[in-house]
Amino acid sequence: MIGEAIEILLVEDNPGDVRLTQEALRDGKVHNNLHVAWDGVEAILSESRNRINAMALIHSQLYEGGDLSAIIMKGFMNNLLVQLLQVHSVPETKISPVVHAVDCSLPISAAVPVGLIANELLTNAFKHAFANRKEGKIEVSLGASGKGNIGLTISDDGVGLPEGFDINASKTLGLRVVKILAEEQLDGKLEVDSDKGTTFKVEFEMAKR
Repeated sequence: MIGEAIEILLVEDNPGDVRLTQEALRDGKVHNNLHVAWDGVEAILSESRNRINAMALIHSQLYEGGDLSAIIMKGFMNNLLVQLLQVHSVPETKISPVVHAVDCSLPISAAVPVGLIANELLTNAFKHAFANRKEGKIEVSLGASGKGNIGLTISDDGVGLPEGFDINASKTLGLRVVKILAEEQLDGKLEVDSDKGTTFKVEFEMAKR
């Protein structure tokens, strides 16, 4: 992006020198483009940091639980919500987080993708769901059915998704990560509903883990 924003030309008599074209310098174009580019870099770094923190939290839960092969997901979800609330404070908006999770343990092969999915969807909700809102609610539900299926639901009562939104055509990195983790790594189903806010549902079979 920065390379596109600034045109750099090699000086013919000295290939080691570079100069910015006058067009790039005109009206502060370089400064403005660099500012936009840096904002994009900061956003990417922030999202990457959140993913690393989610992974660190998963490993922390492993060691604290004493079982290095499984994670108690209720404690993890509570801690993840607290962690993300600290990172993504929404000025002038009171957000009420609610966790409904049974004390089920997931093997590490399922806990990692489930944790990363939750991280992406919660981050997305904190960043976009409550624009110009004084209050809002985010709910996380995790449970097991009698058929041995695990269900993860993350919902908010915010502004909802854009009209005509299709997750299969989404170019947003975070949502693409969610789709890959849900459908390919967990071999599960992903459903999206944008009625009265936004709801993401992921369901997968434990037998396949």
